[in-house]
Amino acid sequence: MDDPFQQVFSLITLNNTATLSNSIEVTISSLVILILLACSALISGSEVAYFSLSPNDKEALENSKDRKSQLLTSLLERPKRLLATILITNNFVNVAIVILSTYLMDLVINDTLSETTVFILQVVVVTFLLLLLGEVIPKIYANKNPLSLASFMAIPIYFLRTVLTPLS
Repeated sequence: MDDPFQQVFSLITLNNTATLSNSIEVTISSLVILILLACSALISGSEVAYFSLSPNDKEALENSKDRKSQLLTSLLERPKRLLATILITNNFVNVAIVILSTYLMDLVINDTLSETTVFILQVVVVTFLLLLLGEVIPKIYANKNPLSLASFMAIPIYFLRTVLTPLS
């Protein structure tokens, strides 16, 4: 028969390992969600930025020899494809946020709450974060600074357009 102290020690060690593993998963999941929220904000903001450029901004871009300006002009030549790229990317990012947040809440929330309460909590928190941080604030910023945000996002959006060509 096994020593009772050995059994208790094994159980404590197993619980500590599970807790450490759980905290690492929570930390990594939280960081990935924050990164995805930042991506969602940049992509949502770029939607407004690209389509808020004034005719003077577009003319300045066309006359510029800067690489970003040339990329911007190239992106603006096909606005439907640009919009499709932005919307597809934003939807992928937002779905990833929802999936990861569900996983994170499953790790963090105890079984003491009902499934309905957990579901409502997930919907309210995730929707609030996505709308406020991923849509509203970035679009307000982009409306006030369209050229700077469009320039900042020129290379990533051009890359995404190339990757998503079959879909957009």
